[in-house]
Amino acid sequence: MKLYQMSSRPGGTERISSFLEDNFVCMGWPGIGDLEHTGSEELRERFHTSNIPGGTGKGGHKDD
Repeated sequence: MKLYQMSSRPGGTERISSFLEDNFVCMGWPGIGDLEHTGSEELRERFHTSNIPGGTGKGGHKDD
């Protein structure tokens, strides 16, 4: 089973109005960039090379 949590306060800033008006959601990780047209391989690479908890190349990734 995979579970996901969505928050309207990424980085502590309330963004629900923006999400609803502009039809988008935010992952809340600074520096990950726009993921709208990102394929699965590039997405994995961005997670692996970023400072995202559980996705870093610093021992936080399950494959490290």
